Amino acid sequence: MKTTTIRPMALVDADAIAALAQAAGYQTTRDEVADRHAVTTGIQNQMIFVADDGTSVIGWAHVYGIVPLHAAGYAALVTLMVRPDLRRQGVGRSLMDECRRWAQANGFVDLRLP
Repeated sequence: MKTTTIRPMALVDADAIAALAQAAGYQTTRDEVADRHAVTTGIQNQMIFVADDGTSVIGWAHVYGIVPLHAAGYAALVTLMVRPDLRRQGVGRSLMDECRRWAQANGFVDLRLP
């Protein structure tokens, strides 16, 4: 397997993310992904990371921070998606680890599934 880099999503990744979502059964388009990315980019408590093998995006994760009044804030992992033929090779774990680092760096006590 090629070296995988985990990095924040860029607008140029919209095609690949839409294709991964479509392969998983979601009906979305490149333009819808790009529009949603523009919205999430403006929200401080959210981050989208992609796994890039140097030639294409092979996975992505969306995490956002939640600050409830009754408990310590935490980060919620909204989406974790990896190209089906590359699952069980550590890509998802790398994405989750980056989400966890982001959560801790932003003052959230842990990473949870909503």
